Amino acid sequence: MLYSHTLNNTLNYISVFQTNISLTQGDYMQNNFYPINLDISDINVLIIGLGTVGYRKLCSIIDICKNIKIVSLDISKDKLTKISARQNIHYEIKKYESYDIDGYDMVFACTDDDETQRQILSDISTAQKSRFILANFCKHQENSNFANMSSIQTDNYAIAITTYGNDPKLSKNIREKLENFSLY
Repeated sequence: MLYSHTLNNTLNYISVFQTNISLTQGDYMQNNFYPINLDISDINVLIIGLGTVGYRKLCSIIDICKNIKIVSLDISKDKLTKISARQNIHYEIKKYESYDIDGYDMVFACTDDDETQRQILSDISTAQKSRFILANFCKHQENSNFANMSSIQTDNYAIAITTYGNDPKLSKNIREKLENFSLY
């Protein structure tokens, strides 16, 4: 009975933060995604671009994935120091090239360069004729076949929040408010 009461309180609390996001039929990422938890520990991950967004993506998987490669034109000294100490991370400071996606199962395209984004999209589309690649285009979410969810993870439960890639700041806002909510 305690859990039922707590669940109702939680649902009431969450409803306070609901918003009206105006999505019309045909808008990207409205209902095309299925929320799922994936074991990505053995997935080879490629991150293209290590600016603020790319680094945030890296930090979210750094302790999970066994093989992460970063391709970036620039990596700050601070970030380079942190990633150089990790055995599961390989990096190349260079421009993205088509062969960089070879052997990678998940790609985060985090570059601001539109031409590079188009090239990555083309390369992934070609590669997907023979194999499936999870692709997240941070600047052009409409090209993604998955969206990251803002999440709260504890030893006992996980809660994930998504706006289907349309409003990451809203997802973060909701997550931060829920983090401060006590179930007991």
